[in-house]
Amino acid sequence: MNGLHITEAELRNFLVQQLEVIDDQEFDRARTMAGRFKIPLERAVVERNHIPMRFLMERLAETWAVDFMDLKPGDVRAPALRLLREDYARAKSVVPVSVDGGRLQLAMADPRDRRTIAEVEQTAGMPVVPVLSPESAIRRAHLLYHADVREMLRRSVQEASSAGPAMTADERSAGDLLQRVFEYAAVAQ
Repeated sequence: MNGLHITEAELRNFLVQQLEVIDDQEFDRARTMAGRFKIPLERAVVERNHIPMRFLMERLAETWAVDFMDLKPGDVRAPALRLLREDYARAKSVVPVSVDGGRLQLAMADPRDRRTIAEVEQTAGMPVVPVLSPESAIRRAHLLYHADVREMLRRSVQEASSAGPAMTADERSAGDLLQRVFEYAAVAQ
């Protein structure tokens, strides 16, 4: 499944039995729609039934006993990013977010992937706290591995800071700037 790392049977049980937000027939209609339009099943479910994807992911995170993070580029700290190679992070759909109290917060598309968690703990030399994040947000955060993008963000923050007190701290955030660039790019497509 492209997006959520959950089987069809798990998703059906979660939505129909646990959350009781749809019934079996509606799930089957969403599965038919997903096949017809070649989209992920969870996308068909949320679109057909007007269920916010964030709501679905937050409930899944609760069920899986992990936190949910709607990952933004500004959430990622450079020291954490340096703990994993870009190719590994891309291959595993993960991004190291921050180090706090000797623990690495790791945004993951599949926080139930114990093998990846163990590998990252070995590589980073510290315990990992997995958090569920949208795969698309993780892919955007992978751009931070490129020094030119980080440098562009650093310069834009410096320029914004030199603009004076007319700008708020939020307006000077490199992460916010990058998020705006991504939003513009998505709309421009």
